[in-house]
Amino acid sequence: MINLTQNSFISEDQTSLFYYTTPRLKITKGIVIIVHGLAEHAKRYQAFADFLFRNDFSIYALDQRGHGETGLNQGLLGFVSNFNGWQKLISDVEDLTNIASAENPDLPIYLFGHSMGSVVVRSCLCQFGGYYHGAIMSGTTAGLDTMAYQSNKLFVNTLIKKNGPKAPAKRIEKMTFGRYNNKFKPVHTPFDWLSVNAKNVDTYMADPLCGFTATTGFYLDFIYGLHYAHQFKNLQAIPSTLPILYISGAEDPVGKNGKEVKDLYNRTKKAGVKDVDLILYPDKRHEILNEYNNIIIYEDILKFLNK
Repeated sequence: MINLTQNSFISEDQTSLFYYTTPRLKITKGIVIIVHGLAEHAKRYQAFADFLFRNDFSIYALDQRGHGETGLNQGLLGFVSNFNGWQKLISDVEDLTNIASAENPDLPIYLFGHSMGSVVVRSCLCQFGGYYHGAIMSGTTAGLDTMAYQSNKLFVNTLIKKNGPKAPAKRIEKMTFGRYNNKFKPVHTPFDWLSVNAKNVDTYMADPLCGFTATTGFYLDFIYGLHYAHQFKNLQAIPSTLPILYISGAEDPVGKNGKEVKDLYNRTKKAGVKDVDLILYPDKRHEILNEYNNIIIYEDILKFLNK
């Protein structure tokens, strides 16, 4: 399996951001920037990066703020920033895109985002989608409308006033992720909803950089992002000719078993994006890249990139 090379850059607010790359070869056809999900990290995508590398694509995979080596260096996993955190997540992806573009000025650049990372990617497309030749969003959710955002914001701010922004948001975690196992019986772990593949669930739980409880400050940033990426006026800013692929497990509770993903697919098309595709994989859950027979998902992504 291809080794990932660790790199870093300093953001405008002097935060050290860590990312990982695969080599560029003479036959390399493009760059894929990977944006991981909540309570995980970039190095979990090594097998996916290996597949893409062997099919002539180079990878730039970011450890987002509060996650992986970036979070360890910050001193607290699950916390983004004291101010304007969601925009900083977006700007970090833009900075990495500029690095990848400067190092590979002749190659097209694609975005891949999973779960929370898919919402970050969607936000990026709303602000600077013209940088990219395509985007793939895995295990995504439709987001929050204004009413849901305001009620969630009020609730999270109440918790922040009581416990501070860096307190573990155990109550929020129980109200959200704690419900995801409800449809899967019997369950053996709190994370069965992640994957049909029990080995993947065990590996996730054994990883000290996975499965942690995010902070209340993080959730304030996240609900803002869920609202931002849901607003129709923002989706209308995505370049109309940008190819977009939504992929999700048909049994993924994050996207309400495909319902929210279908809604987002239709909403994106209604916003004026002409080239939008959707694939729902039967019997697959949230982490489709790590499911049994994941080569099917890998090949569909490669087909999209080569298109």
